[in-house]
Amino acid sequence: MRFQITLATTAAAAMLIAAAAARGDLGCIALASLSAFSGANLSSGVVDRRRRNEIENATAAAYKRGSSTAENASQARFDEIMSEHKRALDRAANEAATGGYERATRLLNLEHSRNVSALKADHEQALASLTRELQATRNQCDELSGRIANHRTEQAKLDRDRGQLKREQESLEKFKNQLTELRLNYKHQGEQARRDQGTIAALRSRLSDLEKAIRSEHERGIKVGAADQLKADEDRLARADLEIATLKAKLTEMSVLLDRRRRAAKFEESLPALDKALGSPKPLLIIGSQGSGKALTLANALSAFAGGEPILPVVLDISEARDPDSSWSRLGVPATDNPELFLRFVERLVTNLESRAHRNNRAAYDSQPWIFPIIDEALCAFDSLTKEDIEGRLAPSLRALESRGHKRKVLPCLLTQNAQIQNLKARGVSTWNTGVLSNFTHIRLNDALASSITIEDTNLDPALAAYLEINEGKFIACIEKDSARGRVKIAIKHPSHHGQSLIDTCPRSGITGLELAAPPAYFPREIASLFGVSAWGGNGEAAVSLTNLDQPESPPALDCDEVATPSTPADLAKQYGLTSLDVSAILDAIDDGLTMSKTCTEAINATKNSKRYRAARSLYQSLTA
Repeated sequence: MRFQITLATTAAAAMLIAAAAARGDLGCIALASLSAFSGANLSSGVVDRRRRNEIENATAAAYKRGSSTAENASQARFDEIMSEHKRALDRAANEAATGGYERATRLLNLEHSRNVSALKADHEQALASLTRELQATRNQCDELSGRIANHRTEQAKLDRDRGQLKREQESLEKFKNQLTELRLNYKHQGEQARRDQGTIAALRSRLSDLEKAIRSEHERGIKVGAADQLKADEDRLARADLEIATLKAKLTEMSVLLDRRRRAAKFEESLPALDKALGSPKPLLIIGSQGSGKALTLANALSAFAGGEPILPVVLDISEARDPDSSWSRLGVPATDNPELFLRFVERLVTNLESRAHRNNRAAYDSQPWIFPIIDEALCAFDSLTKEDIEGRLAPSLRALESRGHKRKVLPCLLTQNAQIQNLKARGVSTWNTGVLSNFTHIRLNDALASSITIEDTNLDPALAAYLEINEGKFIACIEKDSARGRVKIAIKHPSHHGQSLIDTCPRSGITGLELAAPPAYFPREIASLFGVSAWGGNGEAAVSLTNLDQPESPPALDCDEVATPSTPADLAKQYGLTSLDVSAILDAIDDGLTMSKTCTEAINATKNSKRYRAARSLYQSLTA
């Protein structure tokens, strides 16, 4: 009985422990454990006392005699009961733990199912909400993309309009400069005409005085010393003949000059400017002696190619790159005298050529700036490089830019004093050859043009001979281009010194200023730093114009070789802003000079044919016989 009570108490406590463990209630676990232990002790205590009373009653008589034996037996029985109680407690705990674990597992699975269902419902609701928000966001993105595309289109149109406005403003400024120059030329021509008119008036007065003197001498008659008087008359007539001949020669010279000026002005009207004759962008070769204006011609060509937009020119000039008075410094073009650095720059261009927009991608192509690697003094620019670098690095890089660069707005340019192929060598290696240079646009200046003209050239274009004759002793220029008739030379106006004498090296023609763009990241650091110390530094400062160079306050007066007079009085008045009265006065002065010469000649001939002159001459001859 006592074992059943103890087992029941222990089993109940074990079930409480299992249930509390399933719930995770630590307080209940501790309370159940205490109850089990107390119950077990209580049951054990009741059984022990009852048994002890029975033993004491049964052995009362023999207490003294078997007290030791009874105590030992009682202790053994107590130990047996405690062992059995412990085993029963362990079995009850195991059974309670097993049943509680299964129940806890069922409760956990049930709770997990409820939590999963709730989480799934919440997840589906949140997913639906996020889907709606994502769709709304996509709609807003589509709307914003449309607005951005419209904005970019309007911005591109605005940029084109700004570029067009800028080009029109530059054209207007150039026209104003030309008008100012024409007015100055007219002023000097007017002064020259007034001086000529004064000379003619003086000659008229002198002829009138001579005529009066002749009449006076003949009216006196032949008096004493008739022979001497006749000789004096003849001397006067001879001097008059000499003065008339001189006047005729001067008038003839003026007539020839006027005719030459008229023919030259008519020729000038058909002479194209550099930007009109260049055509599509191609690599440039500019040939000319020192001081012929190669740098300024190149600046005009680059400005024409770029249409006035910012560009990225880099010059290799081994002699004047560091000179603050060089043309590159005055034009603000970044320059270096280090061939190795320039070679690395060219290699970087070739490496990154494919990263630039192709001309078929028109919008991106138009938005990127032109890059112009420029080699000055091409005859000796790379003499410091090794033969291996020239053959293995320089030549392939230049060929790549020359053949593929213009498709991605990269054009190499050469400046040289001599274009002979055998001279364009470095370390014995031909850096350029005839086939390569045939793809270049050639611009010849001054001696380089005059010495290259052949009979075949004049047969192809008879105007070349007239151009050289009219501009003898002046700055000249031409462009060599391919045509159906072969390689032809086209005479053009010299971009910076048109109409100037070769000894007048200070340019008077306005040069369109170059504006630099910011260099890309793949430029070598030393090259990029050149843009930082140049005239603009890539930071949007105003472009340098050749009009900032030292110039005379006004152009010198026209000499007898200069050609500026149009072919008709109307053209003269239109070109130089003259009135019709001014034009008539100039032409009348010339005609009056011719008429005066004719009148003087007729007066002398009439005097020689008069009776008085013949009588005086006969008397003189008789006296001297």
